Amino acid sequence: MKHVFFKPVCILLLFLSLQSFSQTKQETGDSNLQLSEPASLLKEYISIPTVTGNETLAKEFLLEWGRKNEIHTRILTDSAGCLNMVFSLFPLPDPRPSIILVNHIDVVPAGDPAFWTYPPFSGELHYACIIGR
Repeated sequence: MKHVFFKPVCILLLFLSLQSFSQTKQETGDSNLQLSEPASLLKEYISIPTVTGNETLAKEFLLEWGRKNEIHTRILTDSAGCLNMVFSLFPLPDPRPSIILVNHIDVVPAGDPAFWTYPPFSGELHYACIIGR
């Protein structure tokens, strides 16, 4: 494979976030909890409502993150119901091997808000956990 293909970087962000949390005191008062950069990025990403058919804000968020971090990016398809993006550390035609991560950017509707303890797209921090879908 020549490229790193994934629809966002959620898996990597989740891993890095959990790693940073494991090095942090877990207390009930999260107001003093310092989030690592990946955890802050995940918290911000989770707060973007990405119900199926409404992924544009998340797409722009991820593309901007790629640009800021000098990651090579390309949108392969961006049609109704089909959004595919490529992120690579190397120029996209580069023949070096890559790691491929695949993930969905969208979720199904959250349903009745009365059934949720926290708003589904809050990205709130509780007990050293980022809450959201």
